[in-house]
This record gives sequence, C-alpha cells and structure tokens, in this order.
Amino acid sequence: MAEVKKSDDYAFALKVCQKLRAGSRKAILAVHSRYHQRFIGFVRQRLNHFPHAETDKVLNSFWLELMNGKAICAYQGQGPLSLCSFLMINLKWRIKDEIRHLDKENKARVRLASDDDSDFAEDESISYAALKAGDSETVSVENALMRKECVKIIHAVLSQLQEEAPKDAWLIRMYFLEGLTYKEMAISELIDEEPDSDMIKKKENSIKKQVTRPRSGSMAKFKSLLNHHLRKLGICYTDLIA
Repeated sequence: MAEVKKSDDYAFALKVCQKLRAGSRKAILAVHSRYHQRFIGFVRQRLNHFPHAETDKVLNSFWLELMNGKAICAYQGQGPLSLCSFLMINLKWRIKDEIRHLDKENKARVRLASDDDSDFAEDESISYAALKAGDSETVSVENALMRKECVKIIHAVLSQLQEEAPKDAWLIRMYFLEGLTYKEMAISELIDEEPDSDMIKKKENSIKKQVTRPRSGSMAKFKSLLNHHLRKLGICYTDLIA
C-alpha cells in the first residue's frame, strides 16, 4: 500500500513539476490544497514560542519558494518518504533558517556577534560534527578550511551511498545533517498513517537498529565508504579530526 501511495505521489509531483517548469505558478495550488493544513501545524509546533504572524511569514515564504519547482521536481518517489514528508523536511530547513536568523539578531543586540559561529551553513557544521565527534575548541582559520574540506568529503560519500543504498543514505542525512532523533525519523516515515505511540516506538526501534547494526547498518556502510574515499585521496582519518 505504501509503495502505491508513493507511486501516486511521484505521478502527482511530476505533473506539478512539469507545469511549474512551463511557467504556470498556479500549479502549486494543487500542492497547497493537499498539505497546507499539515504544514501550518508543523510550523506552529516548532515555532510555538513565536506569534502566529511569525509562523505565517515562514510558511508563506516556503510556498513562494516552492513555486520555483526545485523541491517538487527533486522528488523521485524513492526511499521511504512520501511527497508530504519530503516537503516537510525542506520546510524544516526553512524553520531552522528562521530560528538561526532570529538568534543572530538577538546575539547582535547583546554584542555577542563575534562569538557566533553561524557563518557556516548548518549542513557544514553538522557534517563536521560527524567527523569531529563533538570537539568544541575555538575554530581557527586553518580549522575553518578543514571544515569546508570535510563538508565536501561528507557529501561526496553520501552521494555514493545514495546510489548504493538510498534508504541508508536517507537515514544518515536525517541523523547527521538534519539532526533528527530516531523518534522524529520514525514519525516522518509514518506521517501518512496517523500512527499511535506503539507504531512510532516500533518504527523508532527499527530505524535505530538499521543505523547502528555493526557490519551492515547505515553507519557501518557510511564509515566504510568514508574510509575508502579518504584512502583514494591519500588522507588519514585522524588528519581530519586532529
């Protein structure tokens, strides 16, 4: 049943994509009528300390962004994600961008802008954390350059993993790049099924096992490809985390 749903989602996304690329911005209205109410709840839940005017601004900006067709056209119906879940992940990036923007404004007001490390995009800092394993030392210029190199390597490895094991690549991206918990990942997979707590817990445990399984799990595959990639580049893993 899930595969049928995803097939329907892909056909729908493809139809909207073609219309948007042909210049018909009104095509996004079909997506809006399907998902807007879900998106409202999603945004307000994550920005619950902000007034509705702020959450509405984020959501309106997201719909305007969707009109360029890039996100809709990027959906291929592969992996575990429905179109709704796929778009919600994109929406979560916009929410994080807004939170980071507001945080920067607050820091500027109290003259802490110089301590702000948000010059690096979020995917860069989290990708680096995947290698750095939590080291919080002050980043020097040399370390900053190394961070950017780490980002390139991480994305190259993830691209290869995407070709070989799409679901494992999705799990690694959600765990590291998006910072989702196993529970959040489970909910994103089950979002179209209105799951109860037992279903979510079962899916959460399943995802955790898939990520952490010693030799065949998502993390094991990722590390294997990473080490292979580093050897090809003549780089030692310890050089990246020193």
